[in-house]
Amino acid sequence: MFISKRNKKVIFWIIFILLAAAYFYLDVYSDKIITGWFEAQKFDLLNRLSGSAANESLGYYIGNVENEFFGPIKSILSGILFLSFLLVYMPGATVVQFGQAVFIFLLITRFKVLFYPPYGEAINGPFIDILWLYKNNFNISGLLHQNPMVGGAQVYPGSIFPYFIAALMSLIRNPQVFIVVIHLVMFFFAAVILALFYSLSRRVFDDRMAIFCSLMLLFEPIFQCMLELMNMEMTNLFFVFLSAYFLINRKIVLASVMSMVAVLIKIPGIISSFSLLFIVSLIIISDFSQKNKLKNFIWALLPVILGVVVQIFRLRVIGSGFNESRVKFFSYVHNRQYLAVFSAATIVFLIYIIV
Repeated sequence: MFISKRNKKVIFWIIFILLAAAYFYLDVYSDKIITGWFEAQKFDLLNRLSGSAANESLGYYIGNVENEFFGPIKSILSGILFLSFLLVYMPGATVVQFGQAVFIFLLITRFKVLFYPPYGEAINGPFIDILWLYKNNFNISGLLHQNPMVGGAQVYPGSIFPYFIAALMSLIRNPQVFIVVIHLVMFFFAAVILALFYSLSRRVFDDRMAIFCSLMLLFEPIFQCMLELMNMEMTNLFFVFLSAYFLINRKIVLASVMSMVAVLIKIPGIISSFSLLFIVSLIIISDFSQKNKLKNFIWALLPVILGVVVQIFRLRVIGSGFNESRVKFFSYVHNRQYLAVFSAATIVFLIYIIV
């Protein structure tokens, strides 16, 4: 049976509205549904949905049934809605349009998150440094002499993230407004990350497959988790993706700068630095006649050097009286030969380029 294009759109919007209604119903009333089951003493159902072996409190069921049952259903519904909308109305979206769509989607589906205070890793990590800086008039020298081993601040020595957030906290005095702004910044970072991933995917796949790839990243549980936290990971990933984007477009200087910022936010950003150095080296070897090969290699090497300096700063300089400073710099690889081999290879490659 032939269905006209107009009727297809009507059918699409009917299904879309029904799914959207189901999503928003669960989003608004899931807690009340769980409370109703609890008051009706439907503990068998609650224990099955929450994975509990014994009867628990109402707060336990609200949290765990949401995580184990209603949360995944809402994720599936929102994912179907967003994917179908993108495939039908934005199959050839530009990178900016895709990023805008993701940001609006996050605002709609994660609106409650905008009012979440810092919790989990954020409150036990960078916010210790952030609050210390805020309460002590941005006394950077004082922070660098704190000893976290005896309850002091300085959880992330060498990171610029606490300084940035503390400065923002000083500008935005209202706590609730500050919380909303930080979450909006994290939403923006996530939208840019996904837009860049969409752009990179389009180089390999068609537009529809690029949308699928980007949404697979969006709905990755760890990505969703980091999206809701006021933590360093999303900011770090933002600059890592910018570095990769500029690298693929052969803008080595910008790629290097973004990689260095990633290193300064959190030391795992050095992974992007080694990747940058490796790929730039391959580019130089594959096309040795290109101009600026020495300049490009030096720029690619700078983030790695910065990462080494930051790690030395963390483990050897800051708080020389506490245990972390006595951790050997390369103890995590158990062999200093790695440093020697890397240094020798770098020197040999420099000589190769110059000569």
